[in-house]
Amino acid sequence: MLAKSNTLRLATISSYVDKVCEQFGTLSEVLTVSVTEYVDRAKSGRSHPMLCRCETDDGEELEVYAKYKDFHEELGFDHLAGELVANLFALDMKLPAAQPCVVTVSEESIDMLPDDSNGLDLKSAFDSNGCSAFGSVAFKPVRRWSAGDLVHKGQLADAV
Repeated sequence: MLAKSNTLRLATISSYVDKVCEQFGTLSEVLTVSVTEYVDRAKSGRSHPMLCRCETDDGEELEVYAKYKDFHEELGFDHLAGELVANLFALDMKLPAAQPCVVTVSEESIDMLPDDSNGLDLKSAFDSNGCSAFGSVAFKPVRRWSAGDLVHKGQLADAV
């Protein structure tokens, strides 16, 4: 299915994800959020995703890293859908992974991007149109504990 992405020519990530889930079976409910505020671009990662505040359908506010095809030269819908499915597999196996989501980026959200180089790059990648993008809910880093680590009472919840 993923290898056929070029022939599918799907317009949005959400429709691509639907096709992938049809092929492999739904692993989990995929969260859908809408951008409410631009925060910044990530300083790390190959695609330097957009950090934004988003709202879920039930009004919960989350910080999300969002990216879209063409955030770098090799990033396409097949890569984004694969990342989403990989995150779902990891979460289903109880591994520490970001909660994937489909991010609705409205034309109004794109219009509120700054006119600096980051904002202009994002506007270009989004083609100044509203779209659905791949997202990951921001979470605190996971510490790797080794057998020799001394675990203090305040750290117990993180160590278990």
